[in-house]
Amino acid sequence: MADKTMPMKHTNLEKRLESTLSEHKRLKKELKPPLSQLNFSFSSWINDRMPDILWGILAIDFWPREKALSFFRYIGKFVLMNQDCHDITITGIAHYEEDKRSKFIQHITSWSSDSKDMLRPMMLFNKMPKKTNWEMYLDDPIPYKDWERLGNAALKTLWHQSEEATDCRWVKVLCEMLGGKLHFTEQMKENVREIIEYPNYGNLCHVRPSIRAIEIAPYSKKSETDLNWPKDIWKTCYEKTSCFPEKSKNEEGLREIDWDNQRKHYMEETSRIRRSIIDHFLRTSSSTAIDARLEACFGFSLYAFTLFTEIILYRLDYSLAGRMILRSLVECLITFKYLLNKNDEDLWKSYRAYGSGQAKLVYLKLQELGNKPNSIDKDLLERISNEDMWLEFVSINLGHWDNVDLRKMSDEAGLKEKYDQFYAWTSGFIHGSWSAIRESVYERCFNPLHRLHRLPTGEFPLGNSVTSDSLNITNKAFELLSKAYPPFEDRIRMYVKETE
Repeated sequence: MADKTMPMKHTNLEKRLESTLSEHKRLKKELKPPLSQLNFSFSSWINDRMPDILWGILAIDFWPREKALSFFRYIGKFVLMNQDCHDITITGIAHYEEDKRSKFIQHITSWSSDSKDMLRPMMLFNKMPKKTNWEMYLDDPIPYKDWERLGNAALKTLWHQSEEATDCRWVKVLCEMLGGKLHFTEQMKENVREIIEYPNYGNLCHVRPSIRAIEIAPYSKKSETDLNWPKDIWKTCYEKTSCFPEKSKNEEGLREIDWDNQRKHYMEETSRIRRSIIDHFLRTSSSTAIDARLEACFGFSLYAFTLFTEIILYRLDYSLAGRMILRSLVECLITFKYLLNKNDEDLWKSYRAYGSGQAKLVYLKLQELGNKPNSIDKDLLERISNEDMWLEFVSINLGHWDNVDLRKMSDEAGLKEKYDQFYAWTSGFIHGSWSAIRESVYERCFNPLHRLHRLPTGEFPLGNSVTSDSLNITNKAFELLSKAYPPFEDRIRMYVKETE
């Protein structure tokens, strides 16, 4: 059994334990983390187990921690004297015999003068199991107060490793143990003491994870009927409370963007660089004959430069399109360096012939379809197809021009780090993968009673700027150009905001 809940925050006592990539096991085209390789079923703290100990999350928020833990120990004493009441979840209490259930509710509501006030938000839920028994001891809810109180409690306990959530999970483990449902060997005396005296005994960095691991197991015995109650809590919360959309960073971010001055700087830079590249090409070129290496080297550099220029010209640095351009820049750089490192004349020709073949393929398909897209210049495609030789002699390669994928190319070109840094994530924006869609068009609802669910964002997305990354990659392409046809020393200079 494993906790299938979202991460939120971590305490100072514990660091998040994440498996490294090397610890993942490759099964065909899938990398599986260590835990997913085990045979267990999933149990959700947020969806199922947290709402089922509603009284516990209310207590841990309502009182100072020491008082709440004393209250939990008070519950444990009841279970010790009534071991058939070991399951202190809402559904567990509903399964008690009638007299035991009344006795438990009387016990829990009479601990202190404000116990009933603390528990009152439970009355917000009409479908709570055996609610009539609770109504005998608790007042009617005060919605405007109790929804807020419940929200504050949920906020502290949504993350299953938070201190507050662990405290609530501990009282469940404590009662299971005191009720005789958890058994320990003689060698596990320390473990028993750690649970009994929590949080005052033992190394909490070890005790807390142990408590969380133990707490999951009993919940696997819940029936489908029992699981309906937690689902109803979340349904009621959604129906009765409003969404709190995540504060958009667009407005705040735009204030930080010195767009006009940046744009002026980079437009001057791009004008200067373009002239410099063209002059260098004219100085380097010595013939009108086809030179696959020379035209590709300058082509890569100018293409990368043009992509960067479009980011600036059209203000795409914070946009989705900017991420797609960043991907193209990375692929351009990897391909350029791969070809340069191979230093094979036939490979340069193969790269060029592949492009001509692709132009021919699209041209012929459009001929067959008879319905030309407005975005494609069919005449230009025909020209490119015929440029090096008559297209009737141009072959169409349906694979790759060197029968290798970009990942392997990046490895051989010594650019695997750039591939890992940029390519995989930005590819998601090209393909419309869920991660890219999630980042771009959804934002979180900050109402904890809505489980921090997703809402369509009300504004156009504003991500992190791609300008500096794109600039660095473009300058890397210029370095390769200088290596292929030295010297070329010009680079795009980074904009530095003037201090007032």
